[in-house]
Amino acid sequence: MTSEVAAFERAAVEIARTEGVDRGRAEERQKAAHRLVDSEMRARAVAGGLPASEIDDRLELLDRNKFLTDGDVDLDKVTNYIALLKSQSSSIRTGARRNGDAPRSVSAGAQRYIDRHSKKS
Repeated sequence: MTSEVAAFERAAVEIARTEGVDRGRAEERQKAAHRLVDSEMRARAVAGGLPASEIDDRLELLDRNKFLTDGDVDLDKVTNYIALLKSQSSSIRTGARRNGDAPRSVSAGAQRYIDRHSKKS
């Protein structure tokens, strides 16, 4: 009976070791996939004209799993995200607003009122 218990313990240890190795490999694959997402994001951002520093700031908070499909980088999702960042970045740099490029200061509003309501000759 003692040899049966020892054999059972060895089998249990082997199963645990195998599961641990498998978990470790899965974690490493996940880390590698995240690094690939980062690389693709940076490459496409720079190619699209965005500064690398801007994408690095965004990558800190990004859930990289959303850019993976079946463990591989989904390039369509990466491209769409970079396009979104680029549009946000360009509107911020140019000062564009939802209502067009009109300034929103009080004096600008007053000037628009005067322009609209002044007598035309």
